[in-house]
Amino acid sequence: MKKTMSLVALASVFAVSSAYASGYRIPEQSADSVAKAGAHIASAKGADASYFNPANMSFAEDGWLTEIDFTYIHLTEIDYTDARSPLMNGTSDTENFLLPTVFMISPDFYNFRFGFSVTAPFGLAKRWEDPFPATYARKFSLQVFDINPTVSYAVTDYLSISGGVRLLMAKAIARNGGRTAEGIGFDRDLEGDWEADYGYNLAVAVQPMEALNLSVTYRSHVDLDLTGDATLNTNYPAPYVFESTGNVTLPAPAVLTIAGAYTWENLTVELAWDRTFWSEYEELDIQYSTPLRHPVLAQIFGPPVAKNWDDTDAFR
Repeated sequence: MKKTMSLVALASVFAVSSAYASGYRIPEQSADSVAKAGAHIASAKGADASYFNPANMSFAEDGWLTEIDFTYIHLTEIDYTDARSPLMNGTSDTENFLLPTVFMISPDFYNFRFGFSVTAPFGLAKRWEDPFPATYARKFSLQVFDINPTVSYAVTDYLSISGGVRLLMAKAIARNGGRTAEGIGFDRDLEGDWEADYGYNLAVAVQPMEALNLSVTYRSHVDLDLTGDATLNTNYPAPYVFESTGNVTLPAPAVLTIAGAYTWENLTVELAWDRTFWSEYEELDIQYSTPLRHPVLAQIFGPPVAKNWDDTDAFR
């Protein structure tokens, strides 16, 4: 799924439903990874190995390898039914995205190979127009692009190691607001700027025979420090507008993957286990450069939102 990354209003959308607790990671970033339902680590031998398993670049066909993919993502509407009152029910808008990715691997240079990838491994987008859901997430969008140069070294004919530097470009947008039964209105509009943060990735691959590959990959945790303009307003006790810059830190969690693949003639079978360290996401705390002292706005938009997510395991 593509999910668009936008800034300071993460508190709003993530509170709407536990459905978002599955996270905002997008494991499938190439045509092969989609076709294999994400089991594309040990068996990655094309240009997209530069992202999924750069240690495998040493075992890829020699020469320049390039790949450009476009993935169309359609998010259907979500129906929300509140147990307290039908007046709180709502239906989200459908979302459509086109996700481009780029992969490249160089020829062999004295047992070294160099790779480069541009992917969108994290993101989220959702819009709600109905009054109660819009209180939490009228519009939310998070976009993240991962620019990742890598290098691999063939230690032996069957052992390869690799590492890379990750430049994560992130941006976020969030809008939410509503009105109480007493007629008190409140709104927040957060518009983020593109921000850059850095991380790294490591991989090792062992290929004791041509048909068998055992691999371990690790992508580091990166704190996405998102900054942008915030506009908050209310009509109580009198019309009031609060403007400030705001910032929030959102984790791009570390991911550890262990995978093995075996090939029988034209059939390849892979088993991959990955752990996404979502426990790094403890709270969502939006900070404003100007102190937020208005009693209504401070009560609604001031406190941090507890997350306390757990690490997750996936078997593919």
